[in-house]
Amino acid sequence: MKKKWILIGSSLLFFLIAFFVLLHFPQVLLSKALDHGPFTVYSPTPLEAPEEWRLLLDSAAILLEKSELHTPEQTYLLFMASGTTYEQLLRWVGWDKPFAFAFLNRQIFLAEPHIKDGLFARNNSEYEKRSMLQLIVHESVHCQQDKQGVKRGLPPWVNEGYAEYVSHTPIYERPDYNLAQVVRELEETRGEYWLRSDYGYWDIWEYKYYRVLVEYLIEVEDLSIREIIEKQAEWNPAIRFEQIKTFYGVQ
Repeated sequence: MKKKWILIGSSLLFFLIAFFVLLHFPQVLLSKALDHGPFTVYSPTPLEAPEEWRLLLDSAAILLEKSELHTPEQTYLLFMASGTTYEQLLRWVGWDKPFAFAFLNRQIFLAEPHIKDGLFARNNSEYEKRSMLQLIVHESVHCQQDKQGVKRGLPPWVNEGYAEYVSHTPIYERPDYNLAQVVRELEETRGEYWLRSDYGYWDIWEYKYYRVLVEYLIEVEDLSIREIIEKQAEWNPAIRFEQIKTFYGVQ
């Protein structure tokens, strides 16, 4: 009887270890599809239009170099997990809702890549489409935060706000970009769940709100992201947003 329970316990322990390894190392379930620059892309099938992927990753690398958390040795692992066994494993642990997420330098995309359209999409929904460039840069910034040891414990407005800020560099570098207009848009749509992103797709309202808080502190108050992280406990984001509204004369 004792041997039986030892065998059951050993089998359960083996299963848990195997499950843990699979969750943390998706490359066991996905094959390497592309190495390019600091990126390695894993996919269950060969990537469509690999040359277009390389151009996309080049654009992402340029934006990531603008991040204050960038280091030349940083690498990024991208896993196209939509429809795979790995996605099923995530469902078993209740982690299948994010469109994409990053942990331990692993970027998990639960939406299908459509490289020719430059977007990730899932569920045939208008509300579940994102710019590939924006999303890859966003999740890569989270990897930078991990590598620099600043991600743990960050409030969402700093954590997500900085990822949004870096990934929206092409937007706020446009000659006609006006942060005051974005602040006004946020105030006029307060209370709504979905809001058009500046890349043209739908995203939740809070993400643009978080971005504006960080963007204002960096672009107007001339703070670095490390200074923001050091001071973030001193600030209430809601009060800070009211100050930003006052600065731009938004009622």
